[in-house]
Amino acid sequence: APWREMAADLRTGVGERRATTLADGSTVVLNTASAINVRFGAAERRLQLVAGEVLITTAHGAAASGRAFVVETRHGQAQALGTRFSVRQDEHATRVAVFDGAVQIRPADASASPVLLRAGQQTRFNAAGTGAPGPADALTDTAWTHGSLVALSMRLDDFLEELGRYSDRPLSCDPAVAALRISGSYPTGNVDAALRSVAQALSLRVEVVDRLWRPQAMRLAPAGRA
Repeated sequence: APWREMAADLRTGVGERRATTLADGSTVVLNTASAINVRFGAAERRLQLVAGEVLITTAHGAAASGRAFVVETRHGQAQALGTRFSVRQDEHATRVAVFDGAVQIRPADASASPVLLRAGQQTRFNAAGTGAPGPADALTDTAWTHGSLVALSMRLDDFLEELGRYSDRPLSCDPAVAALRISGSYPTGNVDAALRSVAQALSLRVEVVDRLWRPQAMRLAPAGRA
């Protein structure tokens, strides 16, 4: 709910990023339209991911004091085991990617078995269970921390959905070109420039769609279609 995001301890707007050092020395980077609550106590260090995506590097030593570091989402929780990892909460599932150390995932359903992810692995989970682990790519998975979206033979419609996270204006494409593949690195801080670059690479044109009482939408279409 929007009010939960507005009331969160740390948050970012659309297209913003924010890096923060927590009281224990851990670092957290929030991606676009993200929000977290920080709940550190004597027994554990807990982050509640209200919305969006975070990259976390956990701290050790005296400040950690042996307390578990847990990231909670609506689908369950991920406990860090000395690590650097990202957590992204979407509507139907949470994605965790591990770059150093390991993370234990526990879905919200108590009957679901926990899953251990090691460095170089990623998976998605919902309240009922966890998917099979697959490879994580630190280059593509953390490019957003540097203001980039890296695409590796990504479908155009999937690319626009991802780029749309950084824009106040909806992004889409003509169904006739949705399956075209795009590769490259594109700036999340300048969505218009990214769209122009993609349009040029795929010989498409950018359409501006006016919508009554709402922000304009941007659409990629075949260059020869009026």
